[in-house]
Amino acid sequence: MSCLIGLRWGPLFTPTEGDVFDIMGVSSSTGSPSIVYSDGLPSHLAVRWVNPSGLRVGEEVVVETTGAIMFGNGSSHDLSSSTAPTDMVVGEFNGDSYPDIAMTVQDNSGGNGSVVILINNGMSGDNWLGFTESAPISVGISPMDIEIGDLNVDGTANDLVIANNGSNTVSILSNDNSGIFTKTDVSTDIGPMYIAVGDYVEEAEPAPQRDDIFVVCSSFLGSILTNSSTFRTRAIVFSHTSSISIPLTSDVEPSDVNHDKDLDFIILDSASEEIRVLHGTGAGTTPAMVVTGNPLPSSSNPVELHFADFDLDGNSDAITVNEGNDTLSILLGSNTELGNASTFPVGTSPTSLVTYDFDNDGDVDIVVSAINKSTIIRELTLIRNDTPSPGGTVVLSAGDAAGTGDTPVSVEHGDFDGDGLEDLASLIDQGANGPGVGIYFNVTAVVVNCPEDIDGDGSIAVGDLLAIISAWGTSNPSADVNNDGVVDVSDLLAVVASWGPCP
Repeated sequence: MSCLIGLRWGPLFTPTEGDVFDIMGVSSSTGSPSIVYSDGLPSHLAVRWVNPSGLRVGEEVVVETTGAIMFGNGSSHDLSSSTAPTDMVVGEFNGDSYPDIAMTVQDNSGGNGSVVILINNGMSGDNWLGFTESAPISVGISPMDIEIGDLNVDGTANDLVIANNGSNTVSILSNDNSGIFTKTDVSTDIGPMYIAVGDYVEEAEPAPQRDDIFVVCSSFLGSILTNSSTFRTRAIVFSHTSSISIPLTSDVEPSDVNHDKDLDFIILDSASEEIRVLHGTGAGTTPAMVVTGNPLPSSSNPVELHFADFDLDGNSDAITVNEGNDTLSILLGSNTELGNASTFPVGTSPTSLVTYDFDNDGDVDIVVSAINKSTIIRELTLIRNDTPSPGGTVVLSAGDAAGTGDTPVSVEHGDFDGDGLEDLASLIDQGANGPGVGIYFNVTAVVVNCPEDIDGDGSIAVGDLLAIISAWGTSNPSADVNNDGVVDVSDLLAVVASWGPCP
């Protein structure tokens, strides 16, 4: 069995911890669903997918208590420009350890656009001091995508590259590590739109590995810009060494899908509604006819692509934002390829997402910008990942929202107040007040992952052994330490092996 199972909890019924629901009863079954997606549960509850063993055959969902991921009220920064930014990226630009924000802004009269940087002023006691907006840095005409990387080979990924759609160039902004940037323009094919940064052209040892640039263009070509910069000379040197044929693309990401140690060219083919994997060679090229297409649902109109390891198996998984049919699709990776798309609904007209471990429990969560179908208001919806073990079924639960009422159209993340919890940043539409940036601070109670501490007293001791014995043979979620659907000797051994204080 390889599929997605969606669970929708209605407003008239709220399950409680320990409730068990039989999803299917069959005489025999093989495998597990790839993804279980739950929507409608209170945010302090989670579901666990169970494959019963022994005489119990079928599939079950167990409800259990968990820590909700919570974001506080937003803090907004008005932008000086009346033109909404086209893209933004979060990075630490001036060496003070607080993340800053860089944005591309187009010129409404058709002239050169600009990059605007918001420098994080940090904290004063318990108070966050907001941003200081820098003077605009002029780039090319109609700047679109902006990405971050170590482009000047100084060992710090705080340089910027911008796709100038109307100038057929990218602008590379080399950072001196204090937030002062020097611009270098490099020619591309016609119509640069989206950028991926990575080591596409590998250098022979012992030469340093450098971040190259792959630019997808509206002319159905992808430009390979090879980095020959050296830290010793402090000069930015990029050359347009090759071009590859591509379909019309709505996003691009770097990843090594087939684990051959050569970075692949992963593009979101919006016309064919596919993720296309063009396998890299390490020389800035791709072998002829070696293209893998991974279909997405019909009429999905995918607009954004990301990679993250949702099932904790060490392989990167793909996730797409599908604006056309109001869904997200996840394609789990293996050692060789991406799997089939597992697709689930997320409100109306989703436009942007980020992935990160927002509750510090060891797995990657999702935040997506979409319109709430009940309130018809755009907001940032948190989707918590509760995957129990590496390589198992991915368990996702829609939770609380942030940015409600601010119209957050895109989303990024960073620890803006330096408290160890990742916060959200979003471009927001403030109506008559013009565009702005909203910051939503993470106020989640930090999760201590200590499942062997069944009685919750902070240590694994005799009380936990007694709890195992008391629940023996049941599917009690608090005592089923290894999440295999039954409390038995394996859970007892796990408690004994972890004896002592929780880490």
